[in-house]
Amino acid sequence: VAYRSFSPFFPLLQSQDTPIQLWAVWAIHHVCSKNGKRYLTLLDSEGGYEHIQRLMLTSNLDETVKSICHEILEKLEEHKGRLPRMCPDMEF
Repeated sequence: VAYRSFSPFFPLLQSQDTPIQLWAVWAIHHVCSKNGKRYLTLLDSEGGYEHIQRLMLTSNLDETVKSICHEILEKLEEHKGRLPRMCPDMEF
């Protein structure tokens, strides 16, 4: 599996259907676990932290979904801690 964007997953996170939420967070977690350098950077750049955090604030969220969300957020926080600080005028 190779993703170029996580944006198709974000509407699924807003679903009220637990199996849909579970599939979406599992897929995100899976690729971030297999290739963290690539996918955690991509997820962070697309606002994934905020999307996952918003889902975690949902009332009556399934405990398995919540647990996977927590793991994703931890991975993002660890990854962001390892990212070099960028100067505003750096170009890529």
